[in-house]
Amino acid sequence: MSIDKQKLQKLLWAEAASYRADCADWKRNTEALQEFLGKKTVEEVALELLAENDRLSASPERQIIRAAVTEAVKGIADAAAADAKAGTLKEIEHLKAEVDSLTREADRQYTTIEAYRHDAERYRFLCEKFGETKLPCALERILSGDLYVADGKPSIDLAIDTAMSKAVQP
Repeated sequence: MSIDKQKLQKLLWAEAASYRADCADWKRNTEALQEFLGKKTVEEVALELLAENDRLSASPERQIIRAAVTEAVKGIADAAAADAKAGTLKEIEHLKAEVDSLTREADRQYTTIEAYRHDAERYRFLCEKFGETKLPCALERILSGDLYVADGKPSIDLAIDTAMSKAVQP
């Protein structure tokens, strides 16, 4: 088809815009389009363009281009998938390191909690054995002589732990 497609496109857009806006330019744009088309109607030109488009789409050159574009898109998709996989692996490694760090922190917290729990057991033992009113006397007695030595240092905790282990034995 030998028609100036760019000029046709501009005229069609101008007519469509002026028609939608219901402006006075619509009549002028319609006349310019009719003058451009000559004896052909817009419908005839549209049908000819569709037929030309079908012919071009079926051409061997178009098939080669379509195959090349498909291959290029596949290559880009494969590259993107590889990048995503590499990014995912990097993210997995990062998450593993974070889990390790959190596990170490949880272990540290657990150790601290266990130490506090053991201190609470010592306190409960002293309260049960001596009562809250006699607790100061018990501590004074521990400090005055029943003090145990651990790692070369006096240890109230060790003295209480020893007393607790003796109290538990039958």
